Amino acid sequence: LGIEEKKDKTSYAGGYDLKLLNEKEELALAAAIESVKQDTVAAINVENFKGAMNALAELRALLPQERVIELTQQLLEQLTAARRHFDGQPASRGRFDELRRTMHSHAGAAASLGLAALARVTRDIEHAAHQGDGVGVTTGLQQLGGALQSSRDALRDAGVLDDRPAPPAA
Repeated sequence: LGIEEKKDKTSYAGGYDLKLLNEKEELALAAAIESVKQDTVAAINVENFKGAMNALAELRALLPQERVIELTQQLLEQLTAARRHFDGQPASRGRFDELRRTMHSHAGAAASLGLAALARVTRDIEHAAHQGDGVGVTTGLQQLGGALQSSRDALRDAGVLDDRPAPPAA
């Protein structure tokens, strides 16, 4: 939701009103949310965040593939920008706090989109930043570059990402 809230400057916190759902796709999504809600809440209550993310990832199948691709491209762009922003900055508590918050939101988005390698690396950076571990942060940011490239390559190979520049016009 963070990506969407930043994009259109609207908060989407809170529940939804079933009376406002008219389309069969909306009703199907609402039913799917209810079906994973119990598993998600149970996993969070025992601090099994991976289990919670796995339960929520089931909802991804209900989204149109074009939307999943769009969200994935946005995430890759945001992580690339974040890596550039934080890479090489001097270590400070404020920097670590900002990096931890940034990586926390991106780790959840990556997990929700099924990008396990990116989710793992961003979680590792988040934990290193939380602990004030400059070496861990530097290593994590280096690994993030490789994970971003691997994710882009895999998505290109699957035919769902084409972020190469267009050939010059003839």
